[in-house]
Amino acid sequence: MSDKNSHQDSSVESENDDSHVSPTVLAESIRNKTDALHAQGTELADQLERMAEAEDDADADEDSEVNFAGMMTELLETASDLVEMAHAIETARLRDDSE
Repeated sequence: MSDKNSHQDSSVESENDDSHVSPTVLAESIRNKTDALHAQGTELADQLERMAEAEDDADADEDSEVNFAGMMTELLETASDLVEMAHAIETARLRDDSE
């Protein structure tokens, strides 16, 4: 999942240097990132449910906390990428409107 998104991120970043990203590239990148965000969120929710069940059974595992932290970081990074992309799109739209 990360490799696919990393490739798409680099395409968007290189085109951002030119101050223009094609709508097709943006659409594909947004789809990839929202798919990743959904998958990461679902995985995180499943992990939290397993942690809650483990606590109920008094079998809490320290590794679960490490996985939880890594999963949260990945989820937040993906969400941050989407927010950054939305800001770039809005900036480009405002620039185009003013020309």
